[in-house]
Amino acid sequence: MATRAPRTEMSDEELDIHKNAISSSIKKDFLKKDVSYQNANEIQCLALYKRNTEDARREVRRILKDEFNASIVSVGENQVAIVKRPPES
Repeated sequence: MATRAPRTEMSDEELDIHKNAISSSIKKDFLKKDVSYQNANEIQCLALYKRNTEDARREVRRILKDEFNASIVSVGENQVAIVKRPPES
């Protein structure tokens, strides 16, 4: 039986860098268009989670709604689309 390599996780510093990069990328994309494409394997970093768990996905959805007025949609090819919500009347 083959042995598995140990799982490598991001350090807290790397996690914070990814969070800031994703947040900046979304903000930059929203300046010109209503959608931002992000890597599905890293989106949990927005909520400072190292692993993509149900709690991480729930927190990412909350952050996107509260801080960006946006929703998340899976588009395949390891990508998600962050889509601006229409302004509330």
